[in-house]
Amino acid sequence: MGLIADKYGRKKLLIPSLYVFGIAGFACGLTDSLEWLIFWRFVQGIGSSALGTLSTTMITDIFEGPKRVRYFGYNMTVNSLGMVLFPLLGGLLVISSWRYPFFLSAVAIPIAIYNQLFLNYTEKLTDLDTRQYLKNLLRSLTDRRVMLAAYLNFTSFIMMGGAFLTFYA
Repeated sequence: MGLIADKYGRKKLLIPSLYVFGIAGFACGLTDSLEWLIFWRFVQGIGSSALGTLSTTMITDIFEGPKRVRYFGYNMTVNSLGMVLFPLLGGLLVISSWRYPFFLSAVAIPIAIYNQLFLNYTEKLTDLDTRQYLKNLLRSLTDRRVMLAAYLNFTSFIMMGGAFLTFYA
């Protein structure tokens, strides 16, 4: 998804990703079979695959200096609150019906509409061809700082997403 966003534009990837995430999540709540539920969750995963990375990249594109730090803080706060509140809200909703937690995904649709209408900024597109882009990616994976950041990100994801949710679930 990073290659697509870098070559064609973040907004051009963000808007469809939000729509796919919202519509597929809503469809999960409407389905009557496990097979369709798995299908729609797979489609929803495709829609969500770029959202976290795009939000971070777009903050970097739009803001500089102390403003950038502030908006990274807002982003981390919202992500952390979401990891805490959505499972609790989903647990409350599932008391009424297993379908209701999936309907929360529909919140992405008005967010997509808002961004489609009002998000305007200068995008930083790459002029590298796909082969050179991938070579640069592979080279960056050998950088110790990149490996450390990936390890820390993975570890925090496991701690928040695994240990936290296991404890509260």
